Amino acid sequence: MIQYSSNKEYRQVLREYFNMGPTVIRVKNDDKEDRDKDEEETLDELDYDETIASAFLDSVYEKTRHIPEFQQLYDLAAACMFSTDREIGMAVLFSYDYFGLFHSLLEHMRTNATTPLTTLESYRQLLQRLSR
Repeated sequence: MIQYSSNKEYRQVLREYFNMGPTVIRVKNDDKEDRDKDEEETLDELDYDETIASAFLDSVYEKTRHIPEFQQLYDLAAACMFSTDREIGMAVLFSYDYFGLFHSLLEHMRTNATTPLTTLESYRQLLQRLSR
């Protein structure tokens, strides 16, 4: 399972998962010692490639939208945002709070689609977290 313990680590994990290489952003003072945490996070957000992220999310949704277990997760996650849109639910599952568990389900599906997701501990944990 993917693990992270800070916002910075989460952003890095997500970028790697999306195969999002860094772009070059030029700043007047690129000395890390002079940069505060907020500025570093802002620069990181500017470096985020929305086109790559969107294409990746579309691909994941297309591969999972017909699977009842994923539909259930998407519905529960969408409800967290007062929505019924399953694509919004999937986006919620890529958030900091849920991505570690959701990633393990995606990897399981990619490598071992014959075993039901309902037998996985990560699936049960995700259901429990979303049902609170």
